Amino acid sequence: LSLNEENADLKARVAFLEGQLFGTKSEKMTTIDPTQAILDLGDLSDIPVAANDDVAPVGEYKTQARRSPARNIGHLPKHLPRYDEVIEPESKVCPCCSFELHCIGTDVSEALDIVPAVVRVKRTTRPRYACRACENA
Repeated sequence: LSLNEENADLKARVAFLEGQLFGTKSEKMTTIDPTQAILDLGDLSDIPVAANDDVAPVGEYKTQARRSPARNIGHLPKHLPRYDEVIEPESKVCPCCSFELHCIGTDVSEALDIVPAVVRVKRTTRPRYACRACENA
């Protein structure tokens, strides 16, 4: 075998074994346990072979792809009423130098808040604070 053929063969083997180890549960193949009893079917040459005339062909079936859960990546509608909730940190004092922390920005997240008969947007704001005296804080 040439190096390219051997490389392709080894890649195919690795892909097959990764599928066996890390594939979905229905596709995994369990290893054969040598201590498990083997079913003795006797001499199979005594069984007559069935004619293929009366056997219906096996039809292919389509597998249905799984849908990923729907996620709202866009913004919530502007016409919905909004109310703000500001969550302040417990302490506004720098743990390193005990100076007061100053607001350097905010993180705003919006979530749909459904109260029976009321639909509104709950906007949560978390101010971010940093110490002007410390560079590592």
